[in-house]
Amino acid sequence: MSHPMDPSAFSALLRTSLSNWTLQGKKGVWIKLPRHLIGLAETAVKEGFWFHHAEKDYLMLVYWIPKKTIRFLLMHLTVLVVQEKTGRTKGKGIWKFPTGVVNEGEYINDGSVREVKEETGPLSFEINAQESEIEAAQWMPWEEYTKQPFIQNHELLRYMTDICSAKTNGDYEGFTSLSVSEHDQQGNLYFNSHHLHPRH
Repeated sequence: MSHPMDPSAFSALLRTSLSNWTLQGKKGVWIKLPRHLIGLAETAVKEGFWFHHAEKDYLMLVYWIPKKTIRFLLMHLTVLVVQEKTGRTKGKGIWKFPTGVVNEGEYINDGSVREVKEETGPLSFEINAQESEIEAAQWMPWEEYTKQPFIQNHELLRYMTDICSAKTNGDYEGFTSLSVSEHDQQGNLYFNSHHLHPRH
């Protein structure tokens, strides 16, 4: 940590990061807070960190990730969502993921990153919404996002949120990348529904 951050943004960032670190199998996390950011220590402690040691120029905090925290972290997972100024969701109060069109010859993961940067500018946890296309942008708790009627009533979006929830709960191993080619072009196809339990 080296740059100042709003405590509420820091708290949301910690929750999201802890969820990611848990899914990656990390066992522990260390945060080194320099003296000028010592005010963030209270936020870290509220998220489960504790003091390890202090020196004259910094405070070291630590968090050991329990093995059974994935379900808890899913409840606190935060996602980036937007409300659009155009399209069929305009003016309906619907929060959705940033979306867009992949450019010719662009891989889907590169296109996804580009669109998120274009619409929300988050090179960090700070959001700078694109004024021409985005009405509003914010970080939203995962459960709040998934409970929107628009998500629940849309088969594809509901399927996608089921996959994400199953992945976080450890019930889904994710997509398998299949290499495909046509003429001189190489690409990848991603698909795997084997570990996704059907809805009841």
